[in-house]
Amino acid sequence: MKGKYFVIAFVLMAIVVAACSTSSLTPEEKAAQKMRIAEAVASAIDNRRFKVEVNYMKPFRGPNRHLSFGYEIRVSGDTLYSYLPYFGAAYNVPYGGGKGLNWDAPLTGYQVSAGRKGATIVEMTAYNGEDYFLYSLELMPNGTAYLNVRSRDREPISFSGDMDLRTD
Repeated sequence: MKGKYFVIAFVLMAIVVAACSTSSLTPEEKAAQKMRIAEAVASAIDNRRFKVEVNYMKPFRGPNRHLSFGYEIRVSGDTLYSYLPYFGAAYNVPYGGGKGLNWDAPLTGYQVSAGRKGATIVEMTAYNGEDYFLYSLELMPNGTAYLNVRSRDREPISFSGDMDLRTD
């Protein structure tokens, strides 16, 4: 019986020591970390090399939905890669629904402007062989992203997620 209490006490003490050993960042370190993230976001936009992982969808009609992992848009040079779900009305699409929002195509336009609260607005246009698209991406300095997708033949749809800031 004594051994059982000893083991429990030892485990509790180990948990307390582990919790105390994690150091929180000082205000200066937090500010430096925010600055590094903001610089990484700005650099990715300027270089036209970034990925936004989408985790939430807001259709024009119907309920908002959380998404599983794996949905994203990616810009690599002059190409837009779109892997997104679509829920909404489509007006003039090929039989079977066409490509939807799953395609890659050359960018026909790429414009960067300043948004509110330090955000950067990136407007990208592309033609995927079936439809013309406008991807309006609002990127916050912390990497949070809001995406509005408009096309000629489909209802608009919005997404939110985070910029992938890994440098691998």
